[in-house]
Amino acid sequence: MQGFDLRVSKNKKNLMVFVTVFALVAFAWSNQVMAAFDVLTEPDSSFIFSSSNALEKILKADKSDTFIFSLPLSAPKPALAKSNNLFAPVPLQVIGGFNIDGNVPDAGTTNFPDPSGNSDELGPINGSTTKLGVVHTDVPPTLGFTNPNAQTDLRNIWLKTNTAANGDVWLYFAWERDSANGSGVIMYEFQQAAPPASCNYSGSQATLLASCNPWANRQAGDFIIVWDQQGNNINIIKRTFMLVNGQLVLDAGVTLNSTVSDAAISADGFFGEGAINLTRTIFPPNPTSCFTIANIIPGTVTGNSDTADYKDVVLADFSSIFISNCGGVKVTKVTNPAGETGNFQYTLKQSDDGAIRYDGTTQVNGTLTSDGDFDQINDLRTGNDYMLTEDLTGEPAWALQSIVCNGVNVTSGQFSVVALSTGQKRIGV
Repeated sequence: MQGFDLRVSKNKKNLMVFVTVFALVAFAWSNQVMAAFDVLTEPDSSFIFSSSNALEKILKADKSDTFIFSLPLSAPKPALAKSNNLFAPVPLQVIGGFNIDGNVPDAGTTNFPDPSGNSDELGPINGSTTKLGVVHTDVPPTLGFTNPNAQTDLRNIWLKTNTAANGDVWLYFAWERDSANGSGVIMYEFQQAAPPASCNYSGSQATLLASCNPWANRQAGDFIIVWDQQGNNINIIKRTFMLVNGQLVLDAGVTLNSTVSDAAISADGFFGEGAINLTRTIFPPNPTSCFTIANIIPGTVTGNSDTADYKDVVLADFSSIFISNCGGVKVTKVTNPAGETGNFQYTLKQSDDGAIRYDGTTQVNGTLTSDGDFDQINDLRTGNDYMLTEDLTGEPAWALQSIVCNGVNVTSGQFSVVALSTGQKRIGV
């Protein structure tokens, strides 16, 4: 995320207030992965590496504003040890900022564990209306308790997103299964709509069993990433849902080539990881609206056909993995000393007064009233000429000093909003 701090001073108390703007933006640094921009206050304007192995881009404002971006860098992964197992390690391959070498997981990824072994877990009840292609039409009860065979039983899922230096958004996905022997197809389904309200996986089990169909909100444009492996040969296939004669169906699928995807399996065959370029394969090339993913359902099925049965699904809250071709800005008021109040008005717009949203919105106005107060502004079109201003007309005791970004005064300057790929990890100070 990108942070913009607006500092002001108040009379002789030298109170400094800064409005922290997090533009949910992703950057590539040395082909490494970035997660979030942390807005901090430091005494100098500089780039530093912190003890937490994070690059902090500090936009200071002693008599100016402070913008700090914290970009955690993914540490290099150790090389795979030589193995006589069936699944041989592959050479290190860095693509989209991720190390795709079969050594799972990549640094900085988010883990979603799943019951395995002899544990019973929730999954689709086997039936004609719970097949891969039609499960969204099933009338609950859809879920029941199952115990998948080891080769189709997932232990863990890992996900992360990253924006490369050219602005392309990449998705990292990885898995661990219970057994390296046997067949099965692993797939990740991505939906634009949030899960049904009845699918609160931390809520009542009785409600889940009685009324939750996790696939019920499927729509045209949703897609599935299929891990199709024959021996050591791995194909990553994208299948997209589309409307045909009023019916939602899956297309035949497109095998993604090595310029937009990569995949590798571990030496012991228990783990796999891959990466795909969402900008080149998923996001509309000429968008007229934001394309945002709100639900993810990883799982295993008996085969890559529309009539395949589900064997295991990972039902979890994936809201921390935010995928969108739009960006966002978080504006946070921070006062020093802490605890100050007031009416601090701000405006977010582009320098040419162009539309910042696809619905034609040209600017967003807001008022922050206290230390820690914030506004989250989402669904912003990407652009490099955004401006944030603060209006202190109603607060004559305060005076804006400056806005400095990476040592450059941008009080009257501009900043970029790019496609969000760092997940909703919004950290305010």
